[in-house]
Amino acid sequence: MWRRPAGARTVRRAPLALRYRVRRAAALMVLAVVAAGVVVGLGSLADVARDAGPGIPAATAQVVVGQGDTVWDIARRAAPDADPAAAAAHIAELNGLRSAALRPGQVLTVPAA
Repeated sequence: MWRRPAGARTVRRAPLALRYRVRRAAALMVLAVVAAGVVVGLGSLADVARDAGPGIPAATAQVVVGQGDTVWDIARRAAPDADPAAAAAHIAELNGLRSAALRPGQVLTVPAA
């Protein structure tokens, strides 16, 4: 059996509950910093994703759909210098369109030149 040398001082450890609280607080701080980093990173990605693309104006305007208009036609008129597919996708995103079906008289938000 091991014996403590004579005259050796006893080192008192912090109570187990206190050590647990300190470790838990440190872990929560690390978790908070990581969560903040994720939020900032996702916010940056959202800003990049929100960019309409080359040739697509950031400003928007309202357009009334005419008889026989398609999203592709409206995209070519709204952003003539942009890729029509990218412009059409941007119009669909701006208006929450789930299909390419449009109704005459429907009001759409489109990129404004």
